[in-house]
Amino acid sequence: MASRDSNYPDAWKISEDEFPKDGPMYEKLKFFLRYAVLAPSIYNTQPWAYRIVNNKIELYSDRKRILPLADPRGRESTISCGTALGFLQITISHFGYKYKTELLSNYDNVKNDKNLLATISVYKDTKSGHANNDANTLQKEDNNILFKGIPRRRTNRFRFEDRIIPAIMLAGFYYIVDKSPQFQQQTVKQQDRIWFFVAEQINEKIALTELVARGDHILLSDKLLVHELITWTRQNNCYGGMSHVPGYVLRIINFISEKSPRIYKSFKISKRDDRIREFAATSPVLAILGSYSDTPLDWMYTGMALTNILLLASFENISCSVLNQPIQVPQLRLEILDVIKKGKGFPQVMLGIGYSRHEIKPTPRRNVEEVLLD
Repeated sequence: MASRDSNYPDAWKISEDEFPKDGPMYEKLKFFLRYAVLAPSIYNTQPWAYRIVNNKIELYSDRKRILPLADPRGRESTISCGTALGFLQITISHFGYKYKTELLSNYDNVKNDKNLLATISVYKDTKSGHANNDANTLQKEDNNILFKGIPRRRTNRFRFEDRIIPAIMLAGFYYIVDKSPQFQQQTVKQQDRIWFFVAEQINEKIALTELVARGDHILLSDKLLVHELITWTRQNNCYGGMSHVPGYVLRIINFISEKSPRIYKSFKISKRDDRIREFAATSPVLAILGSYSDTPLDWMYTGMALTNILLLASFENISCSVLNQPIQVPQLRLEILDVIKKGKGFPQVMLGIGYSRHEIKPTPRRNVEEVLLD
């Protein structure tokens, strides 16, 4: 059950007890979406929209929420939508329903709405003849563990505790990455599409830390990019914007107004390079989730695999941070492969993983009514 703290954004105030088990299917599907909207996204842009049609949920990319400078290809936005889809699938299964998912590519399926990423048909059971055609390899117990992680999950932006992640937990991450649905229409198995790497050698971790710092420096040297990122940040304790990163999660006491002419100067004179290097270096684990090709479908698969990592970590009271700076810089993205000695592939998400020193408040979310299309 999520916290009922009055300081939490409304979307996080949700309980399993509220499930409308005797209500119409439409209300059930809306309830499932209440968990899906809690998924993380690039700069909390929440780049998704949904439409409910009979027993089907359609997932769309909200193109207005893609950051043109930080995410020009919509790669991270699509990964975010894949993560939201993963949250939705886990929720549907937890409440005893079956589903069939069809993933769509806005490059390959021109006959469809170019923003339509997936359709999820939901059924109560298989007696009607509608079997769950997604070969979901998650056992019920594993699925319920991941579901319990949804309301607990937070993105950590503070320095981690100096505690080692147990080896059995790292093995659990490798295991859970492959436990995503095997969709009927895919020709390549999930484990042949997505890969996961944990930097266990000190030289690997040092090299990745330097790439994070270099990537951060390059990105924040771009004045226009900095301004774009600032517009997706809100002042402390401000819930007026339900799809921005509030200052309190960034440890910013007096966040600079986006209208301030000193905004870029303030970023430049900060000791950001040193802070981000220290943060990465002191993360107990640095891990990379990647794919063997780099298409919108791969980004969706990445998002669903990321779901499993984040929620398993959350259930075990472990926090994750996204350190995608070197992945956002094309030349550094290639250098990651050299560091981890991987001959081919595309790094998609870099994570810092550890135990948080602080209680982390959830970031604001739009409620279901705000993400539903007519």
